[in-house]
Amino acid sequence: MSDTAQTFGTKTESRLSATTSRAQDAAEATYDKAKDVALDAADIAGRAARQADDYVRNIIEQRPDTVAIGALALGFLLGRVGHHDRQ
Repeated sequence: MSDTAQTFGTKTESRLSATTSRAQDAAEATYDKAKDVALDAADIAGRAARQADDYVRNIIEQRPDTVAIGALALGFLLGRVGHHDRQ
């Protein structure tokens, strides 16, 4: 009886160890994939920000008068929207 219990315990421990090992490997693989996706997303966001910066810079350099008029108009509109008529 003692040998049977010991054999059962050894087999159970072995199976549990293998299952734990597989779960750990799967978790590490998932973490690695998530990290790669996050790094790719950060790279894409950085490139998009640089492209937007270049685009805005080019517009300001090519049409400074139009940008100045647009900025004044936007400031006027924001001022009108935020203006409270005190009576």
